[in-house]
This record gives sequence, C-alpha cells and structure tokens, in this order.
Amino acid sequence: PPMSSASGMPDVFGGLTVGWVTGSLRMEGCELRTSSTLLDLARVLASSEHTAVAVVDDAGDKTVRGLATVTDVMRAYFEGAPPERRLADWLAGGVARTPPQLLKRIILPPSASLAEVAETMVSNALAGDCACHHIVVQADDGQLHGVVSSLDLVRGLCHYESWRHHPLLSGEEVPPTLRVGDVMKPRDRVFTCSPSTTMKDVAKELLLINQGSILVADDLGVSGVITQRDVVKAFADGVQSRTTIHHWLFGQVPSVNDRMIDIDEKLVHAANLMTTRKLEHLVVRQSKGSEVVGILSSLDLLLRTQAKDQVLR
Repeated sequence: PPMSSASGMPDVFGGLTVGWVTGSLRMEGCELRTSSTLLDLARVLASSEHTAVAVVDDAGDKTVRGLATVTDVMRAYFEGAPPERRLADWLAGGVARTPPQLLKRIILPPSASLAEVAETMVSNALAGDCACHHIVVQADDGQLHGVVSSLDLVRGLCHYESWRHHPLLSGEEVPPTLRVGDVMKPRDRVFTCSPSTTMKDVAKELLLINQGSILVADDLGVSGVITQRDVVKAFADGVQSRTTIHHWLFGQVPSVNDRMIDIDEKLVHAANLMTTRKLEHLVVRQSKGSEVVGILSSLDLLLRTQAKDQVLR
C-alpha cells in the first residue's frame, strides 16, 4: 500500500527526505553573501540550474538571512534597480519575495520528507505572500544544506517508481489515470504577449500575474514562451529592458518545440520530460496537432499530488 505523509495524504515520494535531494543533486552555488549584489544573484541563477539562493551572513557562521529568487531579479529588472545593489539592502527594502520576517515559513531540516516539503510549498502558494517554489534546507545546528525547488520534487517523483500508485495518479483506482490536460493551466488562463512586447513589460506581467511563464503569440500562432529565467538572463547580460521579445527569443534555447507535450500524455511522462530537460514549464498542444492549449508547470504537478490545486483555480 502507498505510504502516507504526516497530514494523511498519500506519500508519492516513497518516504524520500530532503536529505536525499541535497545529497544527490548539485547544491553548489545555492548561497550568496549579504554583501553580494543583484548582478551576482542574476549571474549565479543564469549560469546554473538554481532558481533561488540562500542569502547568508558575511561572517563565517553562515546564518541564513533571506532567500533571493528569480522573482527578485525580475522585480529589479522591471524597476531598473542598480545591478550593484547589495542583497542585504534588497532584503531590507521591503520588496524581496521572501523577506527575513517570513523566512521561518520556508525552512525545513534535512530529515523532513519530500511530502512535507510539497505540503509546505502548497501552503505558501495558497497564502501568496512569500516564495512557494522553494524551501531552504537547514539543520538544527544552523548548517545550510541547500535550497530545494519544485522541480527538484518532480525529480523525486521520477525517482520513486511507485508514485504512480497514488490514488490521484494511478489507473488502478478511481479516478482514472490523470493526463496532462487534467492538470495544466488552460490557454484562456495563460497570459499571452505579442513578439513586439518589451522585456520590461513582460517582467511586469509576470510579477502581476504571479506565474512563471508567458506565451508569445500573434496571428500566425504561438512562436515562443518567455519564462522568469529569460528575464534573469537578460538582467545578467545587461540587456536593455526596451528590447523586444522577438529580438530576445532569436536563437534562444530551449525553443518552444523543446517544451512541447501532448495534452493526452500521462503525468509521469511530463514529469520525466521536466526532469531530463531541466524545464519548469511545458507547453501543451492538442494531440495530433499543433494548436497550443495550455501550460504545465512543476508546481501544477505538485499541487495535483497534494489534491489542493482546485483551491487555486
């Protein structure tokens, strides 16, 4: 029988703990000093798989003072914040995604189960006032073990083969096997911009709608997708905020085709695709066609495993 988490929800991670994630994945570069700058943050995130870093004291004790995420870089890019602004000043300025006073809500010990991490992310997503895609892993003695993202949890789903026995995901119980179309954000709930939209306006919309991606489309159809990571790369590379999306997307990888998945595919295939291609967002198309019908994110998938996604829709 499937395992259960502390809340009684079936544990689709098979009892895996946060320590498994921090021990099996690359956690290097998941921290920056308070004296580091916004540009340092953007460069670290742009050159790694991380979407957030823990901000620690300059002193040797590595006390965690905050969490800096891709959302912080987007806000800095949109507001025209100086790249040399220190992270300590950014966290104290009242605009950080997770200021110090909310830090305790995203810290868990290495012994915490991945099911508990997922539940914490869902709870923070429902609250809407702090980071919901990340958890800081810190031992009782203050040692920082890393920062775990929602994509890391999807990797955990793929690692544990028995996750498909979850009653919401399994074909052996009712309801029948869930497909991508059952979990995705439908096209009418996904923001769309034209290729002539500027990077600044895209950053603004991502901040306003609190989503991680925007479809790029015109009369000819969908030509791309812009994610938070694109804005981070633009900030790190010094790209002018008035640059158009069409100019930015030219030659960028991954392309929209790399992100495509059919609406009728099983969730396990979507999870594997996210994991192998290191993608937080997939573009969903109609089966046996090219029409784009929605977006699937790693958080969408986790929300379904926790059976709470309907609260957010």
